[in-house]
Amino acid sequence: MHVIKRLGVALLAVFALSAIAVSSASASPLFLSHPTGLLLATADNLQKFTTPAGTVECKTVRLIPPDTTPALRFLSILVGIQYLECNIPALGVEATIHPFRYLITSHGLASIDSPAVILAPFCTITVPVAQNKGLEKLTFDNNNGGVLLLALVKGITSIGEGLACNYGEDKTGTYEGNIHIKVEGGVLRWDS
Repeated sequence: MHVIKRLGVALLAVFALSAIAVSSASASPLFLSHPTGLLLATADNLQKFTTPAGTVECKTVRLIPPDTTPALRFLSILVGIQYLECNIPALGVEATIHPFRYLITSHGLASIDSPAVILAPFCTITVPVAQNKGLEKLTFDNNNGGVLLLALVKGITSIGEGLACNYGEDKTGTYEGNIHIKVEGGVLRWDS
């Protein structure tokens, strides 16, 4: 009888350890914030959008208030980003970019959440919402109390109108740039 009880306890322990291993293996990456609060962003390098009209380069970024972290632990974050000091070198003109709203998941996918427009003389580039869901690939690195978002996104759909950039729906656009995001007065981390 003692042997059967010991065997039962041993099997229970094995099943418990197996359940812990399975739940750990299926755990999703998360963003962690403490405390929740206003998000801030800085550009670590030149931000580059490539379209059939040429590459749009922007020197600085800022998050658009009131973007706050939704909870202490979350799978995705909705951020509005304003790109500043932009130009299109191939056309030799300055460009203005209406704010982009991105839904960024902790798995490294990005979706454009509101239509975005890039304006330059004789050129309007529209980046529609429906065609730009689940874009890959973002990677994350914890850095200076925040998350460094490293973007090399491909397959961005855009439409160009105007004398300088008239093209139909194109799905070959790219975005490359690094943005450091953190919580004002707190810490933001990516937990793989």
